[in-house]
Amino acid sequence: MSKKLKLCAFILAVMMVFSMVLAGCGAAKEDTSNASQTTTKEAQTTAAQTVAEKPVIKILVIDDGRPKWSKDTLFIKFLSDAAEAVVEPVAIPYDVYKDKINTLIASRDFPDVMNMDDMYRQVSEYGTYGLFYDLSPFIKDAGKMPNLNKLVSGASNFYNLMTSSDGKIYGIPKFLESPFVYMGPVVSRKVLLDNNLDYLKDLDTLDDLTNYLRLAKKANGGTPPFITRSGNALVEYVAPMFGTDKKMYYNPENDKYQLGPLDDNYKKMVSWMAGLYKEGLLNKEAWQDSSKFDSYIFNKHGWFFIDNLAPIQFFVPEYLPDRKAEKTNYLQPIMSPKVDGKRYYAGNYFSTGKIDTYRIWSVSATTKHIDNIIKMLDWAYSEEGNQKLIYGIEGETFTKDKDGQPWWVFHFDQKGYDGKAWTGTNKDEGPKYNIITEALGWWNGGNVFYFKDRERDLMPRADLLKDGTIQFGDVTQLSLDFKKWLISEGAFRDQPILKFTPEEGIELKGIEATIDTFVEENVYKFIFGGREFNDSEWSSFTSEVSKMKADRLVEIYNAEYDKYKQAGK
Repeated sequence: MSKKLKLCAFILAVMMVFSMVLAGCGAAKEDTSNASQTTTKEAQTTAAQTVAEKPVIKILVIDDGRPKWSKDTLFIKFLSDAAEAVVEPVAIPYDVYKDKINTLIASRDFPDVMNMDDMYRQVSEYGTYGLFYDLSPFIKDAGKMPNLNKLVSGASNFYNLMTSSDGKIYGIPKFLESPFVYMGPVVSRKVLLDNNLDYLKDLDTLDDLTNYLRLAKKANGGTPPFITRSGNALVEYVAPMFGTDKKMYYNPENDKYQLGPLDDNYKKMVSWMAGLYKEGLLNKEAWQDSSKFDSYIFNKHGWFFIDNLAPIQFFVPEYLPDRKAEKTNYLQPIMSPKVDGKRYYAGNYFSTGKIDTYRIWSVSATTKHIDNIIKMLDWAYSEEGNQKLIYGIEGETFTKDKDGQPWWVFHFDQKGYDGKAWTGTNKDEGPKYNIITEALGWWNGGNVFYFKDRERDLMPRADLLKDGTIQFGDVTQLSLDFKKWLISEGAFRDQPILKFTPEEGIELKGIEATIDTFVEENVYKFIFGGREFNDSEWSSFTSEVSKMKADRLVEIYNAEYDKYKQAGK
């Protein structure tokens, strides 16, 4: 089959799997606002020519409702300056991100630069069809991307991880000096202290955690304390605690890939959550609406979740400079509890060294502005670019301490995740820009090119409060101790990165889409009472999954894993 015919088959396969149209992602409208009335006609003409001479680069961003994305967003302006171009954001709502990304790719109508969030495999596959720019010549030539090249030279596994099956590089990952990005179980320290519980000893088993949730419900006035983000996040985040996953995953114990829903421990996970829901410990409302997740944490009613530590900053009551209040109320990470006497190290403890392949940046192969884009990306990987994109403008969005360390600064009157304003100073006092709406912190909140010290900025430093502003500082000592404990427990493990051929990719998408849809629909029925959970019903469920070419799925994955192991010898 010719390359062209293969591409047609590929596009048709993707179009069948994913939804079709992304409204509003076509060409952006030109800014037709007139210049000042006092400006001369010649000056207007000159200004118009200057703007027209600058290329327009469209960059895909994720819209989670916080940054106010436009050409005038401070974050976007920084990129425009670096690119010597006009950068325009194309925002895709977070809850439909993956479907819309695949629709864009299938139509070959996507922005110049894309943030591929949790889509490394797709980047690798799609690139071989000529959809993405081969970035390897720029990366390998130190003179073209000196800042990125410096980071690549310090990450020995970069080329092994990022090179696609055709020997080219279609994506650039996030780099972390520290590989520790916590994503796992989090509990309320208040409940621990009020009940004389030690999070290292008294939350050791799954039964311990269940008992904790009962205490949390009582302390929570009867509100179910276990919250989660909407959609598939519930199973996706809980499954690693049981040594499984919501779909195909690598099992380090038998050195194989396997399909999670067919695992015995997957059944145990569903049984546990169904029991929690019946007992009023699992919050269905938060699962149905992601905004409820943030609201419950902000209002101190979400006392157990499995997520990252970012929400921890909203748990310090009223942000008062009271260290006792902080120590009593903030959230605390815990190790995944033992299940039937065994502790399974969650997927969030896997490490790829200094490289975070969860987020990949790719460039459209059809862009007409590659030189400007390369200039922009390389600047973003520099120390200067990193600090500016994350912290902004000194004296307006951040300050520096005596050691030269930058600190975010923002108002109490900025809105929290629940849409309510924090109490505090008048908005006319303090910094000029709102760091949230200007997208500062968005970079290190998930889409950073390069972040030197990821442990910073996870907690507000209540002791640095002054003049009605908040300065974000070091994560608490407890969290640092927790990291040391994870390391001592050997919780960090390497995760294989498989590189499927385009043909395999097409076949996998068809099988996985069918299984994923069926599993998602039925698992949540089991958990929330829409389908009776018993051995007979579960056996029927797994039998149906097996009929959906599950064996072929496992075969493809393990064949590629065998190639991965051979390549590493």
